[in-house]
Amino acid sequence: MILNCFSCGNATNITDKTFFCPKCLKQIVCKTCSEPLIKDAIGCIACGTPILDFAKPQLKLNEIEFEQKGDTKKFKASFTDVVGHDLVATFGGLVGIGNLPRKKSLGIILPKSTMELQLKNGEDIEAIEELDDDDFSEILNSVLKMDGDGLVFQTVNFKTTKTLNREIRIALLTLLGYKYLHNAEEVKRSKITEALKKFKLGSSAFRSWITKSEEIGQKSGGLVFLTPNGLKSSIEILKEVINPNVNIGLIDFSKTRIKRKKGTGDDGDETKKGSGKSPKEYVMKLVSEGFFQSKRNSSDIIQHLKVNHAAVFKTPAITTVLGRLITDKTLKREKGESGKYVYFI
Repeated sequence: MILNCFSCGNATNITDKTFFCPKCLKQIVCKTCSEPLIKDAIGCIACGTPILDFAKPQLKLNEIEFEQKGDTKKFKASFTDVVGHDLVATFGGLVGIGNLPRKKSLGIILPKSTMELQLKNGEDIEAIEELDDDDFSEILNSVLKMDGDGLVFQTVNFKTTKTLNREIRIALLTLLGYKYLHNAEEVKRSKITEALKKFKLGSSAFRSWITKSEEIGQKSGGLVFLTPNGLKSSIEILKEVINPNVNIGLIDFSKTRIKRKKGTGDDGDETKKGSGKSPKEYVMKLVSEGFFQSKRNSSDIIQHLKVNHAAVFKTPAITTVLGRLITDKTLKREKGESGKYVYFI
């Protein structure tokens, strides 16, 4: 069935999984009974299911009032949480309270669990909108739908014209979907590959990006996950994708590259730009910290150094060091279940 969007007029082919216009993301079909919706209706006229408009959240109004009898001063205003801080700071200056300290604003929608975790870790964050995880999942459902143990995108507009950016946005949104819709912190990298194939994507540039990415972490067994940077980026991307007023998103991954240069350490290994340390120095530090009390493969080591020490090395640089430590019996080695060598003390 072809249905014209009542908001933008776009003609959309309606299937049993289509609820939103792919051009403006307005809900055009009832999620409960699949009947077409009427413009400006607050619910389905067939079954009564309410319509949620995530692109235009209702902002809570607050009031502040001040009165001073001497020389008769009165002040009263209504304001939203978004502008509340600036208003209170201005009001405080007028009445002699002074300026209040200003928090760092990330300007993102945050799921409640993420907000609580960041506050627990002592991060100074003021979110535009804090949502329960269920509400956050509802927003995700306007872009992604669960399909068995997989996901299906409900949009083809990822607010970018660049192929690599589009691939990265799809990858990050896919991991975000698995995290909140399937409660999966880690998934097989093949899930990202499958998502890209549906859009006939999967360039060598993307494969190169993901191996160096600060947004997507990797573990042994082909598992990938969102790093803290990746979670923030994916939420920003989601915010851009669901916003009908955004044509081209501001996040441009083609401008962020991990730059490395070749240097020479004591054993001629490649070093990370600006680190001043060779791979051997980093690996020996891991030895002293007890990192090899558990069996680790080269991917585990490289990922740990990137996430915890901000040091990025190619696999040959690390395996060369590991081979030398095997020779001098600092470490032991055996083949793991995956067929890869694992290293331990």
